[in-house]
Amino acid sequence: MKLKTKKIIFRVDEVLYGFIHDIANKNNTTTSEMIRKILEYFFIGYMIGEFKRPLKELKNKFMKDYEFLDK
Repeated sequence: MKLKTKKIIFRVDEVLYGFIHDIANKNNTTTSEMIRKILEYFFIGYMIGEFKRPLKELKNKFMKDYEFLDK
């Protein structure tokens, strides 16, 4: 059985794009495939209740831990 697919198009700032692109390259995959994996990971984690911290708290910790991205 062939599954139908839909295209999702969205914009990200250059810093986030570079970050995702670099991770994809380090994992020998395309940026699109990396985004699909990220969405799948998030969906599964969200559905089983693994993401308990609010987004704002996560973003603040991320920005503190990865200050180089805030430039």
